[in-house]
Amino acid sequence: MGVRKKYTDEDVLQVAKKYEYLKDFRREQPTLFNISFNRGIDISFLKKTKRRKKKFTDDEIMKVAKKYEYLNDFRTKNKNFYLLAYTRKLDISFLKNAPSRKLNKDGYRNIGAIVKQEIHSDMFQIAKKKGITLSEAVTEALGKYIVDNDTK
Repeated sequence: MGVRKKYTDEDVLQVAKKYEYLKDFRREQPTLFNISFNRGIDISFLKKTKRRKKKFTDDEIMKVAKKYEYLNDFRTKNKNFYLLAYTRKLDISFLKNAPSRKLNKDGYRNIGAIVKQEIHSDMFQIAKKKGITLSEAVTEALGKYIVDNDTK
């Protein structure tokens, strides 16, 4: 193992004076930055960089939005531009609402949803009278329907 170099406060200041921005000093000399922080060495002469936000025009935002067919795709795949369009109240009504992918052809998630929609249907009443579950009543009715259609 090598011998660790011991830095004095003056050594840290001399190296820090080579940099204009605090960010550069911290990135390129992390050890000396930590030493200056822990010892409380005043390096306030280094400038702090300001974040430069890129400004987008409305046309640029609309150009990106036109790449998408559905609003949800635009919202999830390019969140920053969606938020810019939303806050600037840009007209993105040309984007369609995505159809739900989990529905069957009737617009229901499953057969139980159809039955729940018509809770006072004959099936429900029959199941209630017989004291059986709704799925048993449906199975029974489907069995009779198949038998009736086979005999015709």
